[in-house]
Amino acid sequence: MTAPSPCPPRGEGDRETRAEAARQAALAVLADVRPAEPQTLVYPFRGTLLLVDPERRLLGEMGRLASELRVVAVVGGRRGEVSGPAGLRLIRGRVIGLSGHLGAFRAEAAGRDGPVDLGPFSPGGEGAFDIVIDAAADPLLTSEVLPFGYYRAGPDDDVVARVRADLPGFRAGLEKPRYVRYRDDICVHARQGVEGCGNCLSVCPAGALGSAGGRIEVNYHLCQGCASCAAVCPTGALVSTFPGPGAIREAVRASLVAYREAGAADPVILFHEPGERAEPGGPGTSVVPVAVRSLAAVGIETWLAALAWGAAEVWLGPSSSMPATARAAVEGQARIARELLERLGDEAGRVRLVAPDDGPPAAGPGPRPQATAAAGFAALDDKRPTLMFALDHLALRGEPRGEAPELAAGAPLGEIVVDRAACTMCLACARLCPTGAIQAGARETELLFTEEACVQCGLCARGCPERAIALRPRLLVAGEERRRARPLNALGEEAMARCAECGRPFLPRAMLESIARRLGERTDFGKEALRRLYTCPECRSRTTLDAMTIVRPRGADGSRRP
Repeated sequence: MTAPSPCPPRGEGDRETRAEAARQAALAVLADVRPAEPQTLVYPFRGTLLLVDPERRLLGEMGRLASELRVVAVVGGRRGEVSGPAGLRLIRGRVIGLSGHLGAFRAEAAGRDGPVDLGPFSPGGEGAFDIVIDAAADPLLTSEVLPFGYYRAGPDDDVVARVRADLPGFRAGLEKPRYVRYRDDICVHARQGVEGCGNCLSVCPAGALGSAGGRIEVNYHLCQGCASCAAVCPTGALVSTFPGPGAIREAVRASLVAYREAGAADPVILFHEPGERAEPGGPGTSVVPVAVRSLAAVGIETWLAALAWGAAEVWLGPSSSMPATARAAVEGQARIARELLERLGDEAGRVRLVAPDDGPPAAGPGPRPQATAAAGFAALDDKRPTLMFALDHLALRGEPRGEAPELAAGAPLGEIVVDRAACTMCLACARLCPTGAIQAGARETELLFTEEACVQCGLCARGCPERAIALRPRLLVAGEERRRARPLNALGEEAMARCAECGRPFLPRAMLESIARRLGERTDFGKEALRRLYTCPECRSRTTLDAMTIVRPRGADGSRRP
């Protein structure tokens, strides 16, 4: 159903006047948002430069930097004498590896017996170089977003001028915010050696994310704040800061309240990066621009929450300078958002991208979506609850396509399906699940599942020793059903193995037989040890003690002590 407009139009002029007044009221609320001071880091700088495989012209131009930097040039591939300006150190060789960032670049050259660290040649004394000018035929670094301090020298590029322009900032101590925050406790990347979600690793254009010890490692010196990792993270383990997601959502919610209270209806929220486009729309427009440092910093949960709070549409305006990887991440999330709206019986077009070269967008004439009656839930900092509140409210707008319509693979919603015949109730899935979607029942003879907590990370399916679990992306429309724990598998007493000694049930029979089968294949596992598998822990402990020979120590006279 469609919510009625609170202010029926009296005429085109009156409508435009009310819309502009409402828009200005919303903009006034957004202007008052003051992001919290972010945590920052400072790049070290000691005044060293590594020049890789320069042409003669570039080598000669190093004199323009000789008074400001200590330069080491690695020259390879050319015969004859090679010279440069006074003070420049020349090394014959070929650089084959480069890593790091401004103030901490490390390089390796090809050696007779393998790679050779060029650190000892650095005049900085720390084994690293502050700046790198790369003139090699094949670039040493190829990430989409290159680290600060790395310069790729083109044939007609005055790279020396670019370095000199940046030097004052480097000498003053380049300071940069920590653009993201990581929470290991809700990350679904890996558990107990089993790999799960890797969304963030595949979308970082700066190569700032890695995997180590089952957790995501963020190289904050390489991260330049595109926030694509936050957009695709299903749990909110990676979130954009400066400002945080809760602050952005509260600004959007408050601006929509102000818009509505000013007497207009059906506003359009446009998320865009600052400085990219002119002021959207003109007098009477319903577009409320919300500037965000990076478009990917706001994701599905914020877009759908904006619709639930009373926006008629959400427009996403990627900048022309947005990294292609980050833009693809936003586009992928937008497809999921539109799919969710369509499954809810809503209009999928209520979330759409606006091309960066379209100029100032404005709501065009003709039929347009109308806003949902505004939801009353608060702006939260947590990603998952925000998404669930928004889905619950938007489900009231239209007629959902079934009770649990399927979603495309990759959606962060759905259930798991357990093959009960193959499941041994080993509970490995429950121990692996970081979100608590899968849990053991009180007597551990029941496997419970709460769909609202499942993000389809796949840890349970990959960690199941019997391969008895499959993922099924879908949208369970009824919120109370999503929140209810339901049994995936349950065992009665007849399915439990009984102790060979005391006769008490102690373990699922299928699980016991699976363990016995695996251990029976090992040559170092004796028949007696295999027999003890069929006894409960209490009886196993008692029989083991009975079998032990207790030897009392001897006294000084050689006799046994009592």
